[in-house]
Amino acid sequence: MSTRGFVGFVRNGATLATWCPFDSYPDGLGVQTAAFAAANLAQIDVVADEFLALERGGQDEDVNVDVDREGELDAYFEAGRVPVLFEVPLEDAVATLPTDLEWGYLINVDTHQFEAHKLPGRSGLPVATFTIPLDELSAADDLAERIEEELSADDDAREAGEAAYVQRIVKERYGLDMPPM
Repeated sequence: MSTRGFVGFVRNGATLATWCPFDSYPDGLGVQTAAFAAANLAQIDVVADEFLALERGGQDEDVNVDVDREGELDAYFEAGRVPVLFEVPLEDAVATLPTDLEWGYLINVDTHQFEAHKLPGRSGLPVATFTIPLDELSAADDLAERIEEELSADDDAREAGEAAYVQRIVKERYGLDMPPM
C-alpha cells in the first residue's frame, strides 16, 4: 500500500505543493526533502524562487518526471514543470485535500524552517505539525524518528475519528449499524 503525501515550498507568503503518490513517510520523503533543503541551504531562497516559478501542470498531466522520482524536488526542476496540488497556505488547503494524503513536507523559507505535517485524513482532527530550523537539518540524523515520535501522540484519536467516519458512512449509505471498531 502506498503512503501518499505532498512536498513543496513557502516563500514570500506564496505556497506551492505537489503530490507524492508513495513513500511519503518521514523516513522516505521526509528525510529526502530535509536532505534536499540541507544540501541547498546556502541558496535556499533562490531554489524556492525557482520552484515557485516552474510551469504549472495539473495533477493528471504528464510532467515528464519518471514515476519513481515523483515527489523528488530535483525531478521537477529537471522537468521544468510541477503538477500542482495546492497553492494556498496549508491551513486553507486542508479541507480540499484528498483524505488519503497522510504526510506533507514544506520547506518554509519565510520562517526558515522545515515543516513535517501529519494530515487528518477523515479523523476530523487538526493537522499535526513538527518543525525544525533549516540550519539544524544536517545534524538531525534521527529526523524521521523525531517526526514520528512528535506526531504520533494523537494516533489513537485519529484512528477513533477514522472509525467513527466509517461507521457514519455505512449508516448513511446502507442503513446498517456497525459494531464499535
